[in-house]
Amino acid sequence: MFLFTGVMLFCGLLLCWVPGSILAQTSKPIKLKAVAAWPLGGTLTIHVETILVDLINKKSNGKLILNFLGGPEVVAKPEQVAAAREGIIDISFGGAGEAWSVIPEISAVSFPASTPWEQRKNGIYDYWVETCKPHNLYYLGRWSYNLSNVFHFRKKVHVERLAHFKGLKIKPIGRLDPLVQELGGANVNISGGEMYTALNTGLLDGFIWSDVGRLSGWEEVVGEVLDNPVSSAANLIALMNLDKWKSLPKHLQDALTGAWVEFEPIAAEHFAKAAGKERKKYMDTGVKFVKLPADEAKWLVESADKLAWNWVKGVLKPESYTKLRKGLLVQP
Repeated sequence: MFLFTGVMLFCGLLLCWVPGSILAQTSKPIKLKAVAAWPLGGTLTIHVETILVDLINKKSNGKLILNFLGGPEVVAKPEQVAAAREGIIDISFGGAGEAWSVIPEISAVSFPASTPWEQRKNGIYDYWVETCKPHNLYYLGRWSYNLSNVFHFRKKVHVERLAHFKGLKIKPIGRLDPLVQELGGANVNISGGEMYTALNTGLLDGFIWSDVGRLSGWEEVVGEVLDNPVSSAANLIALMNLDKWKSLPKHLQDALTGAWVEFEPIAAEHFAKAAGKERKKYMDTGVKFVKLPADEAKWLVESADKLAWNWVKGVLKPESYTKLRKGLLVQP
């Protein structure tokens, strides 16, 4: 009787264990539908499509797959954050500029001098996570670093002093249009695809763009690059649908976070190398890199920072601005 009872208990335990084991081995991976703000395969996205995808697969033991549906041809760039919020896609890979209309605080994401991995330790990362949650979004992290916004000028336009900006027609980027006005220039808002012709015909004298991700052919019509970064362009962020995040088991949430922690320094190295390659490409085609006098370069950076913070102050509630300015982004 005791032997029979023991056998029956063992069989019962075996029946309970086997289905669970089989389920663990045969359960299908969870695919995360992702869209990028730029076409896939280029400098801005290739490291995400390859390195980050592999890291997520490795950290999750193949149970979590980052599946890119495409770029702006799948979901228009200005609509990608809303698509993630509504659950149409799971993750949007874009810039802070695409998110600020939904989450005003996110406009300051590239202001800190600290690195993305330092922000995970000093409270800034956690602040972005909590800021995004009321909008049904989860802040996964950054996928860029070591990018700077710089002025580019068409051939026959020479700028070596701030006074030379007066009267120039400039295409701004981000929230830098007040800076162009402060310099005495005129803002011209056209698309990136129109800039080659506009520069070639003189309808545009210059533009602000990051030192990585310039469109092909611009080196043919650009004569000079002002080698004084105006501001950081490291504002590429990934936002995930919060409901989708919550639906993941804890170990897969940890796998996704762990992959991002490992990926952020890799992304920084990727863009540092990419900036060096683009610089060499431009120099090889005859584009000159010029510098302002030290005092004017200092004024340019400080003015850009001040004007950007003024803009942020205008769109945030006073308490949010104070928390960002004093508690997170400026060292005491």
